[in-house]
Amino acid sequence: MLFSIIIPFKETNIKYVKDCIESLEEQTFKDFEVLLVHNRTDQLPSLLKDSSLNYRPIPMDNPSNVSGLRNKGLLETEGDYVLFLDSDDYLHPNAFMYAKKIIDTESPEAIRLKINTTHFDKKTSFDKNNQAFYKTNTLETLNQVFNKLSIDITSKQGETLINELFEENVLNFNYNERQPEQIMKRLNRPLKVHGFVFQRNFLIENNISFDETLDLYGEIPFLMKIYHRIPSILETTVGLYYKLIHNDPINYPSLSQEFFSDRSFQFFRALKIVLQDSDNLDIARQVKQRAIKHYLYTIIKNEEFLESFERNIPLYHELQAIFLTESAPVKLANRHRMEISSISRGNFRIAYFTSKARVIGYTVYQFSQPKKKRFRQKLLQEYIFSKLPIQENIIIYESFLGRNYSDSPKAIFKHLLKQQTHKKKHIWVLNDKDMVKDEAEFHHKDVKVIKRFSWKYFYYVTVAKYFVLNMRQPKWLHKKPEQIILSTWHGTPLKKLVFDMDNVASANPIIKKISISNREIGII
Repeated sequence: MLFSIIIPFKETNIKYVKDCIESLEEQTFKDFEVLLVHNRTDQLPSLLKDSSLNYRPIPMDNPSNVSGLRNKGLLETEGDYVLFLDSDDYLHPNAFMYAKKIIDTESPEAIRLKINTTHFDKKTSFDKNNQAFYKTNTLETLNQVFNKLSIDITSKQGETLINELFEENVLNFNYNERQPEQIMKRLNRPLKVHGFVFQRNFLIENNISFDETLDLYGEIPFLMKIYHRIPSILETTVGLYYKLIHNDPINYPSLSQEFFSDRSFQFFRALKIVLQDSDNLDIARQVKQRAIKHYLYTIIKNEEFLESFERNIPLYHELQAIFLTESAPVKLANRHRMEISSISRGNFRIAYFTSKARVIGYTVYQFSQPKKKRFRQKLLQEYIFSKLPIQENIIIYESFLGRNYSDSPKAIFKHLLKQQTHKKKHIWVLNDKDMVKDEAEFHHKDVKVIKRFSWKYFYYVTVAKYFVLNMRQPKWLHKKPEQIILSTWHGTPLKKLVFDMDNVASANPIIKKISISNREIGII
């Protein structure tokens, strides 16, 4: 058997797993086994009841984490090569045939299937691929060609034909060779194990396994041990592994989307473990650079980092251990030298307040730029206007992003204005005042028109008590708990508002996340 596919399985959205299983069933090359390592789940029997795969469900009682599941799978494999596949991802039908040709030609210890990230299901993602023989309807197209030639061909024969085209080098199987000094910079997702194909005997002979002491990043020490022991990695030039980015991180989060208060600490801890065993100074330099980049461009921009020095001390200890490890020289921009050198010397307080001052300074710089009007408005709304008290008599109306005076907001406005028994101030958000110049109600002394995203807009949306809208508000607007929003989306009592959708394949993939977040805090 050539391939063993290890899939750590957890309870998740069934649609994700179905795409994963189907992508294996659709492989043109079928000399492989599938190991589904799971924590006593009840979902697998129904998922696999009609499957033709050579699969083995492997139950595991109380695994420590995903690394424990992967290690269990490694012990059970029988194939010459091992592929790591996440249960929410999927492969292109040509993936194993492509990998087989590389193996036949080079016999490498490691292959990386190039990764395509996607927010969409399998069919949609494949339909977006315009390369010949990599579209989802390749077999269907072949059938049409043979039908024109009056030749009958079965699905099995179509798969065999594609394999033979690879075997006879009619279809290319190109790859890039990544050397150790290029891994962090050139390899796609170098710290993630999914999409890697490793020679099984190589892993066994070098006693390489996942670090189960790390809940989140046990794959980093695993991969680094491999990088230290092989001359190169062959990465396919064609995207064959599809990494699904979950559009619903509330109900069905991936491991990378789940909240862990010590996520960054665990990341640095994993890098520190790697460096303790590293004898390759160039790889050690790349690891340091990854730690520095994460600190400078992720950690210090986090609001929680800016709140307290004391809570960041454990992070600084991990970083200091990383920076003091021997490596090839690391180049630093002058503006970052004080922060990094202070961490290396153990002067954490100096490093913290230097980083904090730099973030604040950059924010002030952005604020001062002539083209950054919206940025200034957001800051003033959040930190200045938000301190103003709510005015109970103000109602804001907006229809279709300020483009219209129409719809339910208009009807409610006219009714309230007509029935007004209490003194209310009615504010309409309209991009063009001229559209209502002939409307009698806009000559009322208690009615005012403001332009969307003007300075007056940011002021009024902060102090108004009530909103009457027929669309979403910008996520970044600072809203107060005591403000009341009446959403008049048509059919709202009947619509599911995306909650009935397994996967939101929209132009804006964060819509469902925003909707669910709003539901969690009681906005909708």
